[in-house]
Amino acid sequence: MFSKNNIASSCVALILLTLALGTAHAQSQRTDHTYKLDDPDVRPAATLDDVAWLAGPWTGTAFGSDFEATWNPPSGDSMVGLFKLLSDDAVSFYEILVIIEEGDSLALRVKHFTNEFVAWEDKADYISFPLVRVDDDALH
Repeated sequence: MFSKNNIASSCVALILLTLALGTAHAQSQRTDHTYKLDDPDVRPAATLDDVAWLAGPWTGTAFGSDFEATWNPPSGDSMVGLFKLLSDDAVSFYEILVIIEEGDSLALRVKHFTNEFVAWEDKADYISFPLVRVDDDALH
């Protein structure tokens, strides 16, 4: 979960980006913080400018462990982030994250790596999370 108050990893198929945008689109709630689009062709509108506040260093807890993350500001039609999860002062895994504009909405692309920097996904693969829901104080 990413928010202005608490950041956690996106590897559990969610991104929570806190900001003040419009209303929710058609979606089904799966857990307290995860949603699924009922119609994948109908996604909430957002741009990289809407998430530019994310740029900079972040620390916190996720999955019962500490993490460090940093995001570059928007440039070249994307934002790039790095994530490291620590368990007992050792790296559990890394992520390279990219937020891009897709149509009138956003998507988060994630590539995971072991603590020895071996990719979880195949060489050309990554996990993609489309923007699903916009609340007054969050993007999921």
